[in-house]
Amino acid sequence: MRSLISCYAIFILSLAWNVSCQQHQQCPFGQYTKPAPTPETGMKACKQYSCSSCCTSNLTEELAVVPLKVVGGMDYNQCGGLSSICSQYMAYMQCFYQCSPNLSPWLTQVGRLDRMPLCGSFCDEWFRACMYDNTCVRGTSWAGNNGYQLVDDPNNPTKKLLECWPGEPCRNFSEIYHDGQHFCTEMWPGSVVYEKDESKCMNPAAQDQASNEAVYAAAAGSSHEYVTCAEVTYIDTGAVIGIVIGCLAALTLICGGIVYFYRNKQNPKEKTVTTTAPKDAARAEELQEMNPSSHPTLE
Repeated sequence: MRSLISCYAIFILSLAWNVSCQQHQQCPFGQYTKPAPTPETGMKACKQYSCSSCCTSNLTEELAVVPLKVVGGMDYNQCGGLSSICSQYMAYMQCFYQCSPNLSPWLTQVGRLDRMPLCGSFCDEWFRACMYDNTCVRGTSWAGNNGYQLVDDPNNPTKKLLECWPGEPCRNFSEIYHDGQHFCTEMWPGSVVYEKDESKCMNPAAQDQASNEAVYAAAAGSSHEYVTCAEVTYIDTGAVIGIVIGCLAALTLICGGIVYFYRNKQNPKEKTVTTTAPKDAARAEELQEMNPSSHPTLE
């Protein structure tokens, strides 16, 4: 009975702990994000969040296209499209905002990102990557229905797209934003702050998550756990078929080589037997002639 009570108590505590963790791991509010992060399989991009993702694999298929075309509701293909390097930094930020489970300390109760410290070095690199690309944003803000107009997607009646306002010209990013700080803080006003101190900011492009984890821990406290996922590599069906065919071809070559070697090894013996047989017969005949007992007796 005591063991049963203990097991029941452990179950209740585990359930409470899981609920607490889910409450801490909040996802940003959006049309393409989940209410709470869950494992996601088949991600084509943003794979570093596959074990606990706020976005679905469908969105990552759009983020895997280089250069970016349409991601969620944002049509990047306007004004001639984006360069590959600008697309890369846009994808960094989209992955971080849409998929990362580690934004909870800076999310409001309704899931809006509020004054998250974004590394100034990342903002500067992002601005330099995109400064010669074109955009048709009205003003400086991309938020809501201000910078772009919201229209129905002709290919999907349930989806909305952000497109240029009629008559709004395409301009270089550098004509709209002065520098990296102006770029990051004006695109989504109030969502991020430009932070020069690298030890106090989040970097969407960071390869080593130690710095991001430290900043998260300082903002969230010890009760919140920073989520890191092991690197995941996905292989598509075509690649698997190619690998199988390659292995079979290699195996065929190996077997062919073994048969060829075995046959070459056997042939010399056969030649030796056929060559030495006449010589052995001649030698036997010679020995017979030399043996006196083998000659006829003289009478």
